[in-house]
Amino acid sequence: MAISNVDLVAAWQDVLTLSKLTAGEQVSLLISDDSNRQVIETARIAIGQMGAILTILTLPPLNGDVALSRDKSGFVGKTPLAGNRTALAALKASDLVIDTMLLLFSPEQAEILQAGARMLLAVEPPEIMLRMKPTAEDGHRATVAATLLGRARVMTVAIWGNIRCCAKKVTSTNPAAGITGRVVWSRPGPTKAAPRVFW
Repeated sequence: MAISNVDLVAAWQDVLTLSKLTAGEQVSLLISDDSNRQVIETARIAIGQMGAILTILTLPPLNGDVALSRDKSGFVGKTPLAGNRTALAALKASDLVIDTMLLLFSPEQAEILQAGARMLLAVEPPEIMLRMKPTAEDGHRATVAATLLGRARVMTVAIWGNIRCCAKKVTSTNPAAGITGRVVWSRPGPTKAAPRVFW
């Protein structure tokens, strides 16, 4: 299904507003060769319309041989930021980082967040991003869930297909426990799948 740029720009404006973006803030758009061009272009337009200052940082894909999709950066593991002090410093100096490369749960993502930057993960195709656009209610639910995870001693995971259950001790190093905010363009659809919280 083709998504119009007008609709995607409006969606970006909604998401950036939920992210409390204000005029004059520094926004870094982290992209790679395989990042979706429509996502990048519509983000650029929305950021400009909101009066923020945009920097686009293009890094080469690193994990093409192990990526799980046609996007060669689509792999949770070593990122192109590993050892790239200049790029990492630029992202840490940003007020908001829009990640189209999947830094999820990497040491570099942790460093950027610890420096005080807010982060959005935008790796889905435009039609999915538009369909799963977050709401303020999503933000509240994610904050409550992060609080519960942070206090948990045991987490039970149920896999409905085989009716298997397991318990795992939750430690303070659990990366999800420290992530607060909202589900960003990754919310369950009509299939009632479990939500994936992305930043």
